[in-house]
Amino acid sequence: MLKRMRIPEDDLKILEKFVQLPSEQQDFILQELTEISPTTPLNIIEKRISNKSDYKFEDIHEFFKFLINFYINFFYFKDSIDNFNEEVIIPSIILHKSKLKLAEQDYENIKLVSAKILSLDKNIGIISKIPYLSEENPNNYMKSHIITDLRYIFYNDPSEIPDYALIKHTFKIDYIKSRKIEEAFYTLNLNDIIELKKNIERAIEKEGSLKELCKKNKINLLKEEDVNGL
Repeated sequence: MLKRMRIPEDDLKILEKFVQLPSEQQDFILQELTEISPTTPLNIIEKRISNKSDYKFEDIHEFFKFLINFYINFFYFKDSIDNFNEEVIIPSIILHKSKLKLAEQDYENIKLVSAKILSLDKNIGIISKIPYLSEENPNNYMKSHIITDLRYIFYNDPSEIPDYALIKHTFKIDYIKSRKIEEAFYTLNLNDIIELKKNIERAIEKEGSLKELCKKNKINLLKEEDVNGL
C-alpha cells in the first residue's frame, strides 16, 4: 500500500468543483457515467452532460481526465475505498488546503462523492486501465522506417573505381520513453528482414486467433485507441 500517495493539486481543484455542484447535477453526471461503455465515444457523453448541466464541454473533458487519473491512483493504492479516502484523499486536501476552498465540514461529502466515483468500476475503471496496460513496458513503439542503400567498398586508393558493394538496410525505430520521443537504429541484412517479416506475420496470426477466442467466449475486445484521446 502506498501510504504517502497524494492527489495532485490540479486534480483536487477539479474534484472541488464537482463537489460544489448541486447534488442533483452530481447525481445526473454520475448516472450518465454509468451508461458509458469502454467502446463508447466519450465525446458523445461529454456533449450530453454539458448540455444538461452547468459544466462546459471543456470542463467535462477535464473531468474525464481527472476520473482516469483518480482511478489509476486508486488502482495503485490497492486497498479499500474507505482507506483510500482516509489515507490519500483527505491528506491530499489538507496538504493543499491553502489553494482550495474546502472546509473540514466538506470532508464527509467528499468521501461520499469519492465512493460514488469509484463505484464506476465497470466503465471508467476499465477505461482507466487501457493506457496503463498500453504503457506497461518502458518503451512504447511510435513508428519505424527501413532505409536501404548500396554501399560501395573503396580501395585504399579512392580514385580507383570500386568493384564491390554491399546492400545495407538500416532499421530506424521511433519510440516513446518517459513521455519523450527517442530513436534507435539497427543494421539488418536480408536474412534479418525475412526473420522480422515472419515474426510480424506470426503475430498477426496470433492476434486473429485471440480475436476468435474472445468472440467464442463473448469477451468484449478493446482497442488501445478506445481511450478516446484521454
